[in-house]
Amino acid sequence: MPEIGERELVRLISKAFRVGGVADGRDVQRGIGDDCAVLDLGEELLLITTDMVSARTHFQDTAPRDMGWHLMAVNLSDIAAMGGYPVAAVVALGLCKDLEERFVLELVDGILECAERFAVPIVGGDTKETSDIVLCATIVGKVAKGKVLYRTGAMPGDLLCVTGPLGRAAAGHEARSSGRGDEVPGAIEAITRPFPRLDEGRFLSSSGVVTSCMDISDGLASCLGQMWGEDDGGNGPGFLVRWDSVPVAPEVGVMGLDPVEAALHWGGDYELVFTVARGGIGMLGGMNPIIIGEVVGEKGIWLEKDGKRRRLEGRGWEHFKSKAQVK
Repeated sequence: MPEIGERELVRLISKAFRVGGVADGRDVQRGIGDDCAVLDLGEELLLITTDMVSARTHFQDTAPRDMGWHLMAVNLSDIAAMGGYPVAAVVALGLCKDLEERFVLELVDGILECAERFAVPIVGGDTKETSDIVLCATIVGKVAKGKVLYRTGAMPGDLLCVTGPLGRAAAGHEARSSGRGDEVPGAIEAITRPFPRLDEGRFLSSSGVVTSCMDISDGLASCLGQMWGEDDGGNGPGFLVRWDSVPVAPEVGVMGLDPVEAALHWGGDYELVFTVARGGIGMLGGMNPIIIGEVVGEKGIWLEKDGKRRRLEGRGWEHFKSKAQVK
């Protein structure tokens, strides 16, 4: 499937499922196409997300405890992107039959460590024999009505912001591949133990001034492409990124990476990218958001760098297209 990639495959599956609105009498507020599915429970909205990782694609020389943390963290990041609170999780473990018991117990310890850090009870799951280590978690969360954050909703004139520096995961991958991990330990931790921005997501949700939000799992440019709606013909407004305002992680320079490639196209940083009504930015003073651009009426994604403006390709990590890397 390299000719279509993950996002086109999801679009085809979504079309087959016909999910996305109120279906079959169930109050589905949002189906496939956002960080979480959203169901109406009356006074609150239920969030549901699931994400799967595998040893071959996501982990290279990673300790089993870190693998467990990573599984939970990437799922919790989806809850954060919607401005929600995690409620409970179930975990499915596909394990090779020749794994040692100690490995599995350390893997479970990592799952529990992350779950306890963010107060998420593990309430069930499944185990199966597989040819590769394949881990899957499903997390349910909740958010008050009127407070949920979607990928869509940005309007021209809104400010484009992120919660923290970008490119650290790219530097971590380079450091580990080249055996220079001792030079950038924080970057190594960024790829092995990503930190979901749950506090920030809830703060953004409660502010009432955030118009759209997404977690940066596959690269900033790719995320903006999805927020713009490029997979559906570009139905949303465009985004202008001002390079001088993009916070590039210092580890990118230490590793000698191309800062544009690392910060805009790599991914795995799990910061939040969000838009704010221009007049409401003062409401976020307690969080100190980093403004990197704005929402524009012109369709597409644009990068302003060195006094010139050019179209920014919505490129980043995509399953079935990209070569395996730590994500």
